[in-house]
Amino acid sequence: MKRSVGEISDHMKEVSTNVGEINDEMREVSENIGETSDKKSEKNKKTQELRTDLRDGSDTDLTSTIPEIRRIHLEVCIEEEEKEKEEEEEEEEEEEEEEVEEEEKEEEEVVERTRHIQTQHPFNTRLKHLLH
Repeated sequence: MKRSVGEISDHMKEVSTNVGEINDEMREVSENIGETSDKKSEKNKKTQELRTDLRDGSDTDLTSTIPEIRRIHLEVCIEEEEKEKEEEEEEEEEEEEEEVEEEEKEEEEVVERTRHIQTQHPFNTRLKHLLH
């Protein structure tokens, strides 16, 4: 399978673009993980404050703080579920892209083999001479 310099250059540009897109996606996932981590830290901080207040015997109004903790916990859980769904969708999209790329490669290989057979096979060469 010989490729021209242009084909190789085009392929390298495509690979470079794909790598850039993957880096962008990884950066976005990293930011999302950071946001989720911040929310978990906030939840843990509130919980720790409540424990400290209870241990110290302060008059903490639990009727107002417990619903707040539940709300924060619910928000974190919902965001985690959404991120998991997004990651699953991204993985499915990547798998589909990989399948398409594999099919394109297979088609390209078939075309190259067909060209090679058509141009290099001795029978075809003799047949060409007879036809011309």
